Amino acid sequence: MELKKAYLFSMIFLIISSQLVIAEEQVFDILDYFPSKPGYYIKYKTSDYYSRLDGIIELVAQHKVAESPTFTLYQSSGKGYFRNSFLMYKIEGNIVRFRGGTIGNQAHFWGSFFYVPRYITDGSTWSRRSGDFGNMVYKVEALGTIKIGDVTCVECIKISITTSNTLPEIADYFEGVETMYLSKGVGIVKVTFKRKNGRVFTAEMIENGYYSPSKITGKITLDGKVPAWGYGVAPTPIDIWAFVDYKGEFSMEIYGDWIVLFFGQAKNGNIELKIANNDIANMIEVSKPFTNLYLSMFMNPNDRNVKAVGRIVEKIDNWRNLGYNEGYGVIFVKISEIIMTT
Repeated sequence: MELKKAYLFSMIFLIISSQLVIAEEQVFDILDYFPSKPGYYIKYKTSDYYSRLDGIIELVAQHKVAESPTFTLYQSSGKGYFRNSFLMYKIEGNIVRFRGGTIGNQAHFWGSFFYVPRYITDGSTWSRRSGDFGNMVYKVEALGTIKIGDVTCVECIKISITTSNTLPEIADYFEGVETMYLSKGVGIVKVTFKRKNGRVFTAEMIENGYYSPSKITGKITLDGKVPAWGYGVAPTPIDIWAFVDYKGEFSMEIYGDWIVLFFGQAKNGNIELKIANNDIANMIEVSKPFTNLYLSMFMNPNDRNVKAVGRIVEKIDNWRNLGYNEGYGVIFVKISEIIMTT
C-alpha cells in the first residue's frame, strides 16, 4: 500500500512538473528599435518653451557615413526654431550611442543623451558621467505592446534618463528627467524632457514611412567666378559626400525635404573648417527644390564679386558654441531665399 502511495505521489509530481513553464527574461536588441534603411522617416509634433518651438520635426535615415547609420533631424514646419542636426549611431563595445556632425539643443535628447547597451532587459540600469551633462542615470522598463497617443508601440521599451550636476551654464536647459519610448521596428515614438526648472520638451510621433531619393545639384565658386575645384560638399563636416569638379559642379543624393549642407576645402576626407587662402567653410540650410543651387565660398552682401540677398537665419561667431575647436564665423542662410548674382 505504501509503495502504491509513493508511486502515486511520484506520478502527480511528474505531471505537475511537466506543466510548469519557467519564464525566461526577455532580452531586447536595441538595434531592432532603430530602422536605418535610407529614406526611412519619422515625423514628430514637438513643443518647447525654449526657442518657442511648436511644429513638426523629421528624423530621416540617410546613406551611411563611415559605415555608421546616419540620420538628419530637422524642422519642416511650424513656429519657433529647431537647429537642424545630423546624427549617426555607433556601436562601441557593447554600447550603442549617437554622435552628431552638427547637433542643436533639443536634438541632444535624441543624440548625446542616447547611450544604451545593445542588449537590455526589463529593469536594466546603468550610469555614466558626461563632461557637459553631468551624472546620467538610465533605467529600462518593458511595457509590452501599448498605445502611446495614437501610435501602437510594439514591444514598447521605456528608457528614463536622469541628469544631475550638469554644468551650471546649461543646467536650466539640460538638468531633469528624459523619458523615451521605443517601438520595435519603428523607432523612438515619443520623447519628453522634464527640466528641473519646470519647462517641458515633448516630441510625439505622428507619421512614419519612406522618402524616395532626391538629387542635389549645383555649382560652387570661390568668388562668384572661379570654380571651387576639389572642394567638398556634405550634410556633415566629418565626411564628404560629393566633390566639386573642374567646372565647379557637384551632385549628391539625399532623402527628405530639407538638409543642412557644409561646403569647403577637403582635407583627409573631411570638410576643412579653417580659414585658408581667405576661404571659410559655409553651412547652408537647403529646402526643395535641390537643383541648380548656385553657391559661393563668400556670401557677403558687400563683396564686390558676389551679391547675396536673403534672410540670415542665424550667425554664429564662434565654432566652440557647436562643440568645435576652431573659432571661425559661420552664416546660416535659407538657400530658397537667396538670389546670387555676379
